[in-house]
Amino acid sequence: MKDAIVSSNAPSLSLSSSLSSQQQAAPVIVNSSSTTNSTDVPTRALYPFFPKGLEPDHEHVILGLEVSVPATNIVFKRWKGKPIKDDMAGKPVVEYEGKPMFAELAIVKMAVRSGWSAFWQKAYPVRQSGPYYYSEWREDVPRKDQVTSSSLNSAYQEQVQASIARYNGNSFRGCWEVIAWNKGRTLYMKSMQSKKDTIRDNQVRWFSASLSAGLRRKENFLVVNWQFEDY
Repeated sequence: MKDAIVSSNAPSLSLSSSLSSQQQAAPVIVNSSSTTNSTDVPTRALYPFFPKGLEPDHEHVILGLEVSVPATNIVFKRWKGKPIKDDMAGKPVVEYEGKPMFAELAIVKMAVRSGWSAFWQKAYPVRQSGPYYYSEWREDVPRKDQVTSSSLNSAYQEQVQASIARYNGNSFRGCWEVIAWNKGRTLYMKSMQSKKDTIRDNQVRWFSASLSAGLRRKENFLVVNWQFEDY
């Protein structure tokens, strides 16, 4: 992870929540029961403006802040084919649309399939200007040869990112793994393997900074709890 230096005195952002109707539903994914540290809520009628297949079915409590955000439970197939060349030191590999990939990229593809723009974002210590953005992870090449982007190709989303970083002590550290957007609506998604992953302290700080920058916890955040179907 890294600390990126950006200017201070961030303005608050006013984020639009208007969305067009969504498109196709994503296959391979099914919903399951809610998990620990979550609060049951009525079904998805409360959350109509999320990517298809990622509509919230409960809420997840952000420990330390004691506030909740929308959450969903999904199931992935486990990849059982040829191992990918670089699994980032044992990172779980799921099967989505018949291909091996990390869960974060499967979530990205689900969002894109329903009409959103989306990237998996990773902040590295050697990069000071912002995260690297991934839309693919080639199964036959090492990490250093993976194709990345240094830009979201959206001036507004770059502004959102920079404003949060200012409130986060001039740092992108702790940014949630998936950023998606659709016609002015920004959505940060935290990928969590059920019973294994947690929201880290620096991700809690990023979330808190996001609220200070003007994002709304019920509209701009989603915890994606996932597990393998043969778990």
